[in-house]
Amino acid sequence: MEPTVALHIKRAERVVEVCLDGTLTADWELTRAKVQDLLTEAKRVTGQVNAQTQDDRLNRRKTPAEKRMAEIEKELADLNEKAESLASAALEQTVLFRLRALPRPVWDQLVTAHPPRPAGEDGQSPDDPFPFNKEAIADAALEIDDAIVSVTRKHDGSAEEFTAADWPDFAAELSDSQHADFRTTVVQLNVGSNDLPFFRASEPTRSSGRK
Repeated sequence: MEPTVALHIKRAERVVEVCLDGTLTADWELTRAKVQDLLTEAKRVTGQVNAQTQDDRLNRRKTPAEKRMAEIEKELADLNEKAESLASAALEQTVLFRLRALPRPVWDQLVTAHPPRPAGEDGQSPDDPFPFNKEAIADAALEIDDAIVSVTRKHDGSAEEFTAADWPDFAAELSDSQHADFRTTVVQLNVGSNDLPFFRASEPTRSSGRK
């Protein structure tokens, strides 16, 4: 008779966001820079409008500064509309990778198979303080079935067809900063603390209930 397990573990899971269209970042930064330039100009032009002569006010003449301020307001409105469009596009292009920690024996095998890189001239390995190659072990972990629980679209929750076999080709297209998000999450799941942050907040304080 096979022994039964009294307790069943659901291993920790975390989510990594990836925007599939990196060009939106440049468009967003350009739009933001234009907005900042216009706001700076608007401050200067506002000073000119406030300094207009009493004669201009009495004769209701529209000064060049007032005309420029009207143009700035229109340009800012257009840029705000563009920013909202970019934010919407970024949301639609963002996918959520739900990752799961590996069973300890499986992780231990990966640690053995991926030793840390040699120390440099400073005497330190780029993998310190971990006893494994952080970059290599992350990719190896995500090529194991069950490490990637699901991949969904952020804006509507629709599922993407993605398996562990798809990871190598997908990872090759990631920038280093995007890949770093996965590396950090894999390491955190398997060797870091996975306490529930909201659990401690829900615990009663020592003074609660006292009169």
